[in-house]
Amino acid sequence: MTAGLALAGAIVGAICAVCGLLALIPLLGLSYSSLAVFVADVRRAAAAGAAFGAFWGPLLAWTLLPHVALWRVTLWASAGTVLGALYGLAAAYTRLVPGLPVVFGGALIGMAAAGLTLRRRVARAPSGGAPGAAT
Repeated sequence: MTAGLALAGAIVGAICAVCGLLALIPLLGLSYSSLAVFVADVRRAAAAGAAFGAFWGPLLAWTLLPHVALWRVTLWASAGTVLGALYGLAAAYTRLVPGLPVVFGGALIGMAAAGLTLRRRVARAPSGGAPGAAT
């Protein structure tokens, strides 16, 4: 089960990282001199996202959300990760805390915040409902 969660986390993490990169292109006005440079950036983003998701995805699923449907955990964690990474990127551009670690820190904080929010929402669900029924 954990291996499956790690694989799912890696796939979703790679997708989130590439989506984050693609969202940043118009926001930052990035331009690529060649397709090869763009593909290299996409590969780096996907590899980093896959490593991030493979480790943190199962950890989140097993510790915070053991009674929540996996699709819901994945959806919330993905949204929180991408939003957190974008906030981290914004913080990195303020020059107060420059660098890529802030983007990864923002992604981790966003994923954890989404997981905690989902856990609170599920905990408030009526007692007669099925686990993970809260939206």
